[in-house]
Amino acid sequence: MKKQVAKSQIFTKESLTRIQDKMRNCCIKSFNKVYEKHYQLKTKEKGINQDIRVNEKSK
Repeated sequence: MKKQVAKSQIFTKESLTRIQDKMRNCCIKSFNKVYEKHYQLKTKEKGINQDIRVNEKSK
């Protein structure tokens, strides 16, 4: 390799969003094809995910 590139330069927030959207579409198409269904994924909602710290997990 002549040139080394940082992951943060390649995988920006926008590029990761595009990749995830493509993955979601491919996954649901594959699922529908295999199981002969016509399901659709829920639309992505902003701000519903919450990080859970390791020490906050219930035992």
